[in-house]
Order: sequence, then C-alpha cells, then structure tokens
Amino acid sequence: MAFISVRTYQCSSPPSGSDPGGVWTAVPGNTRWQIRPELWPFVSAFIVRRPYRPATLVTVVAEVALLMENTNWRPGSELTWNHASMSCSSAMSRFLTESLGLCIAVSSAHSYGWNPFKAILDIDRLSKTSPLYVSTGSRPDFAAQTRNGWHGIEARGRSDPGPATSRRPIAVQKNKLRGMHEWSTKVGGHPLVRALPSWSMTWAWITERQSAVDHFDPGEPLLLEDSHEQDIWREMSKRAVELAEVDDSDVRRVDALHRQVSVISRLIRNSSEREGSTWLTVACWTDRLTISEVDEWRGEPNATQKQDKASQAQLAGVIQATVGSFLATAITSTEPVVDDLGPLLNAIAVDAIEAGGMVDL
Repeated sequence: MAFISVRTYQCSSPPSGSDPGGVWTAVPGNTRWQIRPELWPFVSAFIVRRPYRPATLVTVVAEVALLMENTNWRPGSELTWNHASMSCSSAMSRFLTESLGLCIAVSSAHSYGWNPFKAILDIDRLSKTSPLYVSTGSRPDFAAQTRNGWHGIEARGRSDPGPATSRRPIAVQKNKLRGMHEWSTKVGGHPLVRALPSWSMTWAWITERQSAVDHFDPGEPLLLEDSHEQDIWREMSKRAVELAEVDDSDVRRVDALHRQVSVISRLIRNSSEREGSTWLTVACWTDRLTISEVDEWRGEPNATQKQDKASQAQLAGVIQATVGSFLATAITSTEPVVDDLGPLLNAIAVDAIEAGGMVDL
C-alpha cells in the first residue's frame, strides 16, 4: 500500500457571516494514510450513474486500470502521479485527480468507523424523498452510516503541490466548508435524521514528486455520553481560564454579572437520553462572584423586570446550566449569539440562586 501525507485541521469556530469558512486550527504533526488500490474499483462502481450491467462493470474496470496506470501506488512508496499522466489533456487530468481524490476520501472514512459494504451513498443519485437530499446548495460526494449516525465526506483532488502558505482554509476551500456546514444543518432538521450529521472534507494535492492531503475534520457533533460530558466541561473550563487574559479568536468578551466575562461556545451532540444537537457554552471571570453580590444586583431598580424578560427569552432554550464563583456552563438548544450571552449568564445566575443551585465557594 502506498502512503500519502495528511495535514489535519479541526474547527474551532463553525462557519458564520464573519467567517464564511469557519476558523480552523492545525493538529500538530503530519500523519500518513495507507492508500488501498484494491478499494478503487469499489469506489468507482458507486460513482457510475448507469445500471450495473456487464458492459458498465467493464467500463469501471477500465477506468480503474487507467487510474492505477497513471499513479505510483507501489507498497511503501509515496502516492504520486507517474510521468505518463503529465501528458494527459486537461479534461483527462481533471478526471484522474477527481477520481483519485475520491479514493483518498474513502480512505478517510475508515477513521469514522464506517462499513463500506453496508452503507455508502452517492449523494448525487439520491431521490428527492431521501432524508439526506437537499434541493439547493452544496452536498458531500458521499455519506456513510457510522455507529454515531450519518457522516458526509466531500472530496477534492488537484494536480499541484498546493499553495505555499500554511494557513488553512484557503479561499477556494472556504466555500466548500461552508457548504458542508449548511448541508448538515439542513439535513439535521429532517424527522428521520433528527440530529446533525457529522462531516469532513479531504483536499488532495498530488504531483509527480509528492502528495499531501488537507483533511478538514470538524470533530463535531460528538456523541456525548455522560462519562465524556464532564471531561469536555473540564477541558473547556481549563482553556477558558487560561485564555481569560489572552486575545484569541475562539474567546468572546461580554459584559455580564457586572464584570467582563470570557466565553467559549462549542457545538456538541446531546447525550443518548436527549435528541437533537446542542451548544455547550463555558464562561469564566477573574473576579469572584458571590451569592450576596447577585442578590444585591437583583435588588437594583428595574433589575427584576429586565431579568424576567431575559429569563423568558434565554432560559427557554437552556437544557442544563450551572454557575459557580468563577465559572458558568450552559447547554442550550441553539448557539448563543454575542448579544444573547450577557442576558443568558445573568438569567442563569438568578435562576440558580432561586433554585438554590449556586454554591458560594
């Protein structure tokens, strides 16, 4: 099996109006994927839009043979184009790079625990009645069913070494990343899907000298078991405290609880006993918050009226929330936007006091 070098990027902030492609962070170190040519006929068979007749299968075999003939895929070597492929016309070159990019994407599916003999779908051939079908906008090249639900994978192949800059994503990649995010959001609202599908994108850069893959893996949504939930809270709490005084694109600064608060939000999937996708928000501050301070703040003129409005607007979407002397966490049904964070934290603090759920440490 030949290998290909992979650079993985994880999403620290999903696509939005201000960041169309989202914010991505490189995972330290490169890894290698072993490319399996024996899977190439299998991949090709699923991108054929004609009936599976003998003549069609012969065509599939011929296309795979062409791909293998034009690549160096010998065991222990780096996957590259051979010199013959460099003489191809631009149309043939696009066919080869897109086909090889799809094969590499299938290799990535192994890391998500898929079973290729049970479920792989060519998204372009889905019927309009399929829960994974979208009538407009981007969609992945294929979707695989894993033990955590559906996972869509977008594949791209390019016959060049890629841009010199190490910053990712580049402009041409941002549109596809935003499209995958939007596809997941649309499909996640279908009653037969019930949760946002996870997704990823592989962008292969291949020449006759080297190969590399930009692997964009948001890592979301996670299947959040009870044992994992506390680990994620601790991880984000530690990070929020460390970044409280540091400028970072992931951290939002808001005025809440009569102080400046640092906030991180992260898309998750609910624990097994809950349905749908949710957002985990962790907020921290450096000045100690006490029960007496919140009680005093509640006694200010018009504070109760303002807080009642905030509670109705914000707490309606809160699934679970806690507040302490230096830290608050909340799981909400929708992503809290910047303007909502202050009222949300104020409402959580007052609600916790009234319920006796805040501990004055």
